[in-house]
Amino acid sequence: MDGEENTALGSADAGSRRPANDLRPPLPVIALPDLPNATLDALTAWRSAYSDAVIARQKSVADSLAASISGLTVFPTVDPIPEEFFKQQKEAMARLARSISLPGVTAIAERLSDQILAAQRAPIAQLACPVDLSGFAPAIRLWDESHADVMATIGDRIGSFRADLARVLARWGKVAAGDWVDKLRVRGYPANLRAARRSTDLEWLSQVLLVEGTALFGVPGPKLIDSLASISSGANRRRWLSRRLGDLADDCEAMTAPHLEGDQRAVASFLCAAIGAIRGGHHAAAQALLANITESLVNGLESALETVVRSHNEGETQQDLADRIDKEHCVADWLALQPVLAAYVRYLPKKGDKMPLRFSRHASAHRMSARQFNRPNTAQALLCATSLATYLYGWPSLEAP
Repeated sequence: MDGEENTALGSADAGSRRPANDLRPPLPVIALPDLPNATLDALTAWRSAYSDAVIARQKSVADSLAASISGLTVFPTVDPIPEEFFKQQKEAMARLARSISLPGVTAIAERLSDQILAAQRAPIAQLACPVDLSGFAPAIRLWDESHADVMATIGDRIGSFRADLARVLARWGKVAAGDWVDKLRVRGYPANLRAARRSTDLEWLSQVLLVEGTALFGVPGPKLIDSLASISSGANRRRWLSRRLGDLADDCEAMTAPHLEGDQRAVASFLCAAIGAIRGGHHAAAQALLANITESLVNGLESALETVVRSHNEGETQQDLADRIDKEHCVADWLALQPVLAAYVRYLPKKGDKMPLRFSRHASAHRMSARQFNRPNTAQALLCATSLATYLYGWPSLEAP
């Protein structure tokens, strides 16, 4: 997400583009925490709806006031609005912020409430001037009605905002809202994805990870992810996998080689053997070995996740399985296991299943076909096995150089 998009809920020069006769106070510039685009959209929609509702009602009130004071005479002043009115509004906004419990939101809400209440005090204070109240009663009633409607609109919009925010948070797994940012950065999103430009584009990620079966957890590095993200179609991305197989092998070796002497030396040595086969031009042999490595790593998953990966219930698609992981587990599981689900798609030739086009563990293990054994699928098998090892063993992911 570009820094310019998430530094403020509005722009500092927004007021400069308004008509000269527009007397509204400028919209506040509010610093936001680093949130996904969907959350920013929800905040922006709430602010816009609140502003539009207030502006429309204030114009109606102003028109009525103008008609009622054409023959102004001195009369006792209107009692000022009790300070308790503003205090209650401020406390309500503070409760809203605490209920969201995202880092930084409480401070944002406090600044926003101060600015909103200050803007409300100004027109209300003007009602305390000496005027003839005989023609003022309809305007006052309209003011009361408008305030009630505006507050109802605010309530509706806050409810929508909270629902939108809940949906966004749900995408990142079952974590407390207050822990969300730390959870996302420390475990959920590997460094290579955090450094990539489309790291929070969930629709794109799901397309590449699940539909196309290309793993991105930990490897490759952010430069290759950005290069892949610049490709506009799945067919062209498969050509990219074939063309960049050598570069992908380099990144996977950089991830794997440091573990040749550690506790995971067995899997690291087999991954390096597969990389050596790729560099020697033995792509089919490498793919067959990588399918075996992937199967061994799946055996090491916690039982609930292994059950999902191996599930072939009638009528249950890979998307259904990904949704189960999304709802029941955390963002790391969702990111790491979608390509594994793609690799474990059902393939039963005796039941008429067609040979999968993309890397398939079952097809690689049980059938020989040029449709399955090819350079793009070898690249996918390499990324799938290396990413799964990175996820399973907690290997540090590749970061930007």
